[in-house]
Amino acid sequence: MSKKIMETVLRKIDNSQGIILADELIKELGFQLGDKLDMTVVESKLVIALAEKRKKYTLVDLLAKCDTSAPMPQELTAWDSSPTVGNEA
Repeated sequence: MSKKIMETVLRKIDNSQGIILADELIKELGFQLGDKLDMTVVESKLVIALAEKRKKYTLVDLLAKCDTSAPMPQELTAWDSSPTVGNEA
């Protein structure tokens, strides 16, 4: 069962429209400044929830997923064997 915590007004904010959430509501939901939020509509009601945090990969994580025995794609072979030009060497 849901409980009504606050009432707010849709307001003009610069060139957009928005709502202000009371500190009480933000604390109850466990939101923090800077959190990414997902908004969906369920049965004509706005549902706001924390977005799933995406894992931050390190270079080691990404390289561990690479198949080092896989052949280089043909479109990269010419690029990879081309002579250096300028300061990239």
